[in-house]
Amino acid sequence: MSFAARLTLSIVIIVISLAMSAVVIISVLDNGPGWLHFLTYIAGGLLAFGIGSLASTLRSRHATEDIDAERS
Repeated sequence: MSFAARLTLSIVIIVISLAMSAVVIISVLDNGPGWLHFLTYIAGGLLAFGIGSLASTLRSRHATEDIDAERS
């Protein structure tokens, strides 16, 4: 997968998790069902995965640039 695709996917996952967190927290504060709180754990997991994926993507990009610099 290309750098741009991995970067886009990471950012989309982070945005979805933040939006999901906001919707769930607002729903719970407005006396929503108690089971809805479980979705905050899923959103937190998505956020952690998105941040980890973003860090991995950016690190692999810098590693590729370093290898290309050594070759020239």
